[in-house]
Amino acid sequence: GECNLGVVGAYNRAVVRAAQDGSRWVVLADDDLIFPPGWWGVARGLMQALPHAGVLSWKSTHHPPEVCGLVEPATRLAGYCYVFRVEVWKELSGFDERFHHYRGDEDFALRATLAGYPSYRVHWPLVEHEEHAAVRANPELDAEGWRAKDNHAWQEKWGKSGEAAEADALRRYGLMGAV
Repeated sequence: GECNLGVVGAYNRAVVRAAQDGSRWVVLADDDLIFPPGWWGVARGLMQALPHAGVLSWKSTHHPPEVCGLVEPATRLAGYCYVFRVEVWKELSGFDERFHHYRGDEDFALRATLAGYPSYRVHWPLVEHEEHAAVRANPELDAEGWRAKDNHAWQEKWGKSGEAAEADALRRYGLMGAV
């Protein structure tokens, strides 16, 4: 029968395939994104400028940036537009599949940062994102149920809010503030 692996399970299978193909970096992008002109050039430039980064995650037009600057250290990152090195994914043993749809991306960025691979929120160029379009179009996906389960899994694993976990990780590595 068919099994819903969730977003996090799909992420892991995509990265396995990319690693088998010899990729060093992976771009995970939701199907409801529109990339602006020049996005790939900026992404490539950041990958070269930040070779030890854990994750790069883009801000969207749906949630425009609150701070100035091109990037800021962060772990509360949304996986709708994620860029990371396969090597980091392997070291972290992939995305934690206890998370189905929500919080798995945030967990991955937090673990990367705690492992010494800082993660960053990128403020330019913004990607267009129709947030949760697939979930709205398919109510059988039970977004609220998965959100509740994933929030519970987060609390069991980390024992603190995402905000507190991010602040602790960024302080630990002296990464507070925009770059």
